[in-house]
Amino acid sequence: MNKHIATGLLILGVSLVSAKSEPSVNKDNPSSIITNEKRENIEKLANQGYPKAQYLLGLLYLNGISVPKNYEKAIEYLKKSADQNYATAQATLGWMYTSGLGVSKDYKKAFEYYQQAGQNGEAGAWYNIGSLYAAGLGVPNDYGKAFEYYQKAAAGGYKKALYQIGSMYLWGKGFPKDYQKAAEYYQKAADNGDEEAQYQLGSMYEMGLGLQKDYGAAFGYYQKAASAGSAKAQYQLGLMYEFGWGVTQDNEKAIEYMIKSAGQGDTQAQDFLQKVSNEQ
Repeated sequence: MNKHIATGLLILGVSLVSAKSEPSVNKDNPSSIITNEKRENIEKLANQGYPKAQYLLGLLYLNGISVPKNYEKAIEYLKKSADQNYATAQATLGWMYTSGLGVSKDYKKAFEYYQQAGQNGEAGAWYNIGSLYAAGLGVPNDYGKAFEYYQKAAAGGYKKALYQIGSMYLWGKGFPKDYQKAAEYYQKAADNGDEEAQYQLGSMYEMGLGLQKDYGAAFGYYQKAASAGSAKAQYQLGLMYEFGWGVTQDNEKAIEYMIKSAGQGDTQAQDFLQKVSNEQ
């Protein structure tokens, strides 16, 4: 499932996220875990009106696990679950209307389902409402509202919202730029393992933006983000090794990180490697 549905607000890196839509199963052969017997038990409970079973059956149809993929059936059971105020089913329907998966895109309906899910305790739904306001999808573009809902999501334990709040302070969306506030929220997000926040902190330490310039700290945060798979961070580490910023200069290490970054499609890293190749 695509967890990140791009919006028009690229400068903030705003994304909408889906509720988990697949059970914890063997990714190579999920049907080997969800046996016919288990699926039949889920169906039985779903048809008896149990909202969690209705939600699970909806996911099986949505993902084609143990049953043929069937969006109509998925929506049918997810709606039955959502009508009983099962928050994760409401959030999943919101995501489906946002992405147009099995239904026509309808941001207003998505908003309604996210709102229901948030009121029933799904903090990620508040995050998605914040992203709708930030991008003006189905609602007027309103950074103040976006900030409000990101705050609600963060207070509910949805850590990705901390990164978005930091980005709003960094770029001055809805209020004046405040690099120190941006760094504060990025730090909170980075401490929770958010690779984008780790990358941004690395950049802020490298440039001295809202923080005292510190190549050593920048290197450390880039390393964390790179270890999590960030191509941008891998590129920056390559540069730091190439020029000896905050680390002993090491051409081999520089090339190693550039290859990692280029392998993920980073065009700057690809250009760097092409230049090195041309010079040989």
